[in-house]
Amino acid sequence: MRPLIYIVLYGTMLVIILATATAVLVHREMSLLLSVDADALFDIPRGAHLNQVTQALSQAELLSANPLLFQAYARATRYRGVIQAGEYKISSGMDSYALLKRFRAGEVYHYNITFPEGWHLSAWRAALKDTAELQHEGGHLSDTELATALGIEGAPEGWFYPDTYSFVKGSRDLAILHRAHVKMKQLLAREWAHPSPSSGLSDGARESLSDPYAVLILASMIEKETGYEPDRAIIASVFHNRLRRGMRLQSDPTVIYGLAETYAGNLTRRHIDTDGPFNTYTRSGLPPTPICSPGPASIKAALSPATSDYLYFVAKGNGESHFSSTLDEHILAVRRYQQTNRQKSDRPQ
Repeated sequence: MRPLIYIVLYGTMLVIILATATAVLVHREMSLLLSVDADALFDIPRGAHLNQVTQALSQAELLSANPLLFQAYARATRYRGVIQAGEYKISSGMDSYALLKRFRAGEVYHYNITFPEGWHLSAWRAALKDTAELQHEGGHLSDTELATALGIEGAPEGWFYPDTYSFVKGSRDLAILHRAHVKMKQLLAREWAHPSPSSGLSDGARESLSDPYAVLILASMIEKETGYEPDRAIIASVFHNRLRRGMRLQSDPTVIYGLAETYAGNLTRRHIDTDGPFNTYTRSGLPPTPICSPGPASIKAALSPATSDYLYFVAKGNGESHFSSTLDEHILAVRRYQQTNRQKSDRPQ
């Protein structure tokens, strides 16, 4: 019996030694850092099998471990989760353990797309079209069709919150626009329901800003009139004062928006005198739609204008505006700053 016991003991020890050696070998291989010189992106298609993923990693030289050992370890630990499809960022500081853990957790790489405040919808659509990582479902749609697809009543201009949006490869462009639209609706509803306590809206202005959409329109005008934060609420007061008195808003950006592609960068008297839906020199009240996507500061300013008796403003040429209460004051200011700006443009560069 003793020889048999010895054989069993020796066999058990051999199995333990082999298992230990294998575990050490696997651990050593899986612990090796990836040899990539810079971050790389690796795409796992839907339905890809483990051997296909391993082969693709090996061919792309993104695998530090022996492919067979990597595959064996992944199968032995499948109870920890399956490899998920998607695009992943692979860094040189990772080992094969971290790589497999990332695949199983579905920690896919996220891209960012930024839409600045004051952009027209056409600029939003161009940016989405130029983003190759997106599915382009809305590119062929007209603005009217786009509004229908997103559940927007009327024109879609202005209805998108300017921000940076994160997405994964293969996301739909319409999904990003939907997120931006929902965010803008929520902001407008919140600000409309709870405006600043200092809001000085007159009865005439309240009549013109009878709903959140009117706020969006006025905010878009404020956004295009200035990027200088301290002037927003004062410019809003000018528009509100004019609305209260029944004066035309006479905003250059609305005229420019109405000219669309025909505008070549120089607003002329002919443009101002030519009537159109967005010409606030020839028509009273707000334009029919927003003229851009305003940011939260302009929306707050539209609802909470400064208290002033100003009816006019003119750009100083340094980003700020000069405000006047009478037409005579305004004419003098226009002459002053037009002459100053002309002298600056005439200086040798």
